[in-house]
Amino acid sequence: MKKFFIKDLYLKLSYISIIIFAICMFFTLLSTPPRPIGESDDYMITTISLQNHFSIQILPEDIIRAKNDYSKDNANYIEDSWNKVLTGQDKIRYFGLFPDVGIYPWYMGTYSLCCIPVKVILAKMNVDQSYAFCLTNLLLYCLAILFLVKKIDISDAEKFVICILLICSPTINYLYWPSAEIFIFSLVIFSVVFLSLKKFILAALSIAIAGTLNPTVMMFGFLIIFDFYYVLLSSKNVSFYWEVIKVNLQKEILLFLAFLPFFSTYIFNYSHFGVFNLQSLLGFSPFEPFGILERTFAYIMDLNYGFLPYFWIVMLLISLISLYLVICRHDLRVITCICAFIFTVMAYAITTHINCGMTGIA
Repeated sequence: MKKFFIKDLYLKLSYISIIIFAICMFFTLLSTPPRPIGESDDYMITTISLQNHFSIQILPEDIIRAKNDYSKDNANYIEDSWNKVLTGQDKIRYFGLFPDVGIYPWYMGTYSLCCIPVKVILAKMNVDQSYAFCLTNLLLYCLAILFLVKKIDISDAEKFVICILLICSPTINYLYWPSAEIFIFSLVIFSVVFLSLKKFILAALSIAIAGTLNPTVMMFGFLIIFDFYYVLLSSKNVSFYWEVIKVNLQKEILLFLAFLPFFSTYIFNYSHFGVFNLQSLLGFSPFEPFGILERTFAYIMDLNYGFLPYFWIVMLLISLISLYLVICRHDLRVITCICAFIFTVMAYAITTHINCGMTGIA
């Protein structure tokens, strides 16, 4: 009996932690009525639009159905956004009103599409369908952590530590949001695990789907490409780099195709609205000398919304581990990971519209 519990102890603890977390959060979310917050109107109405006519264009019948499917608060929030756009009170903040095209949400329908299965199940159970988003968030997050624990090639003790860090992460504050933050973060976890397993195409596909909603995460895509060629060019079987590239042309084409979901957002936006990124309509931060660098530094160091004041222990550990890997193991890919993080921060430092301090976290 004792051997049963000792064998794979940390792996068992990881699974038990995920189960306890899932059960606790499930009942916590069910006891917390979904309320309108942030850009929930965009995502919730897009789910209905996709159900009604498999399009993200928002039509009057979608607003009518929202009153039947969602709680009164959420339906009123959506209708209020719709009315403000129609009456010209605000053509930017709520939904996008584009002449000759129609009314559209600010984001691609990837997350909204993902929420439809849970929404349909809740409809069959005659339960408020507003819960579909928080329950989908919980399902995706638990699946991502479970996938990491099962697949990543590290020790069971290390898996357990990462599992606990993710369960205790400030990210869980977003679980009840009818918004895409958890969806994006879960896909980043999948992509990181695939990359660690050198499954570059699946890593690229995961991050590309996340990139349909937030293009800044695509900085991690450059890391995938770098790691892909790093592995190929480290091969000792072929003498010349060009020969390596030529021999692996099929893999390179598949890798490129895996990134297509991300580009599909830009193609759709440009063909419909004449811009590649809808958020660019809200404006950019000034491109003065060192302006972007100052904002990037602020997002890392600022005492109000910077990473360091909130996660200084984690960032210190990451810095020490990175130094060890570079100096002792000569693993230069660590540098590309650090660059991917910094360039991601720089990417969202370009735009003026960024929500900080919401839900009590940076």
